[in-house]
Amino acid sequence: MPAADGDISETVKWQMAMKRQYEKEKQDAIQSMLDKSLGQNNSVVRVNAELDFDNKEQKDELYSHDDAGPFVRSEEIKKESGTDTTQPVVGVPGTDTNIPQYQEVDAAEGVSTYDKSSKIRNYEINKTEKVTKVAQGDVKYDYLTVAVLVNSKATEPLKLGETEEEKIATIRNIVATACGLRENRKDESVRLEDNISVAFVDFYTEPQAEAPGGTMDQIMRSPLTPWLLAFLVVLIILLAWWLMQRRERRRAEQEAEEEAGIDTLIQEEIRVEDLIDTGLSPEEKERRKIREEIDRIINENPETAAQVLKTWLAEE
Repeated sequence: MPAADGDISETVKWQMAMKRQYEKEKQDAIQSMLDKSLGQNNSVVRVNAELDFDNKEQKDELYSHDDAGPFVRSEEIKKESGTDTTQPVVGVPGTDTNIPQYQEVDAAEGVSTYDKSSKIRNYEINKTEKVTKVAQGDVKYDYLTVAVLVNSKATEPLKLGETEEEKIATIRNIVATACGLRENRKDESVRLEDNISVAFVDFYTEPQAEAPGGTMDQIMRSPLTPWLLAFLVVLIILLAWWLMQRRERRRAEQEAEEEAGIDTLIQEEIRVEDLIDTGLSPEEKERRKIREEIDRIINENPETAAQVLKTWLAEE
C-alpha cells in the first residue's frame, strides 16, 4: 500500500506540473500578442485548462468494396420447374349441395406449369480495423477558459473598433487564435463568448519616487541645454569680473585706510607727548615747541634755517 500511495502521489504531481506548463505556454503566447498590439503592461492574461489523463482506446471497423476487382467469393443458383394438376370440383357449397340428388360431374382436370429460380452470391469485402489511443494530457477545450483584463486608456488610440463590444470581439478573436480555441469543432461545444472573458478597466499605477539624477538627465536631454550652458558661462565670467573689481576696490580702500591710520597714529603720538609734557611749565613748553619747529625747518630747508640763525645772532 505505501508503494501504491507513493505512485499515486507522483502521478498527481506530474499531472499538475503538466497542467501548469500548458497554462503558462498559452498564457505567454496570448500575452506576447497583446503586448505587441496594446503595449507593455497594458493587459493581464490568466488561463485555466483541464487536461484529460484517462487511458482511452477507440477501435473502429471499416468495410469497403472494390468494384474493380474480383469481388465474388461464392455464388449459389437454384432453378426449379414443374407441372401441377388440379382435380375437378364435385359440388358447389350451398343448399343445392346438401339436398340429395344427382350431381353433375365435371370431367375436365386443371393443369398448370411453374418455374422457380434463386441466386445467392457472396462478395469479398475489405475490412479495416482502426485502433486509436487517446494521449494522456489531451486538452478538454470545452473547459479551457481565458480571462483578459485590458487597460482602457491603452485602447483609445488603437483602431480595435468603434464601440466597446467591437473592441472586445477583436481582442477575443486574437486570444482564441493564440490559444487554439475555435467553435464548431467535432465532439466539442466551444463558444468563444463563454470560454474567453474580456474586460476593460483603468489600471492603477503606483506613484514612483523620482530617481536621483532624474531631473538633471531631463535637463541634459532638453533642446534648451546649449543655451542654458552658454548663459551659465557668461554669468560665471561676469561674476568673476565683479569679484575682481570688488577686490581691487577693497585693496584701494585698505591702502587709504592704512595711510589715514598713519596720520592718525602720528597725531595720537603728538597728543601723547603733550600728555607727557603736562608736567612742564608754560615757558618750558614754549621753548620745546620752538626747538621742534627749528628742527623741522632745518630738516626741510637747511638754508632758511641757517639764515634765521644768523639773524637771531646778529640781533643779540
